[in-house]
Amino acid sequence: MTEYNYKKIHKEESDLIDNYDEFTKEVFDFDLENWRKAGHWQDQYFPNTLIGNNRVIANASACIIELQVNNKNIQAIQLGAVGVLEEYRCRGLAGH
Repeated sequence: MTEYNYKKIHKEESDLIDNYDEFTKEVFDFDLENWRKAGHWQDQYFPNTLIGNNRVIANASACIIELQVNNKNIQAIQLGAVGVLEEYRCRGLAGH
C-alpha cells in the first residue's frame, strides 16, 4: 500500500521543485520551470502537495494576494494548480 505525505513546498526546496515541475507538465501541460526562472514564484505562493511513491501526485496551491473591495484593501487567498495525476484520481485521497 502506498504511503502518502502532505508537504507545503517553498521555492527554495530544490529537492521537490523539479518533481513539482513534472507534475504541472503532466497535469496541466504547463512548464512551471520557465515560469519560475522568469521570477514569477513569489514568497506568497505555496504549493500544497500530496506525495506518494516519492513524487507529487496531487496539489492545491495557495497564493496570498491583496484585493481592493469597496475602496478597501483586503488580504485574500487565490487557489490554483489544483489537480491530481490521472492514475491517482478517484481514490479518495482528499482524506489523507
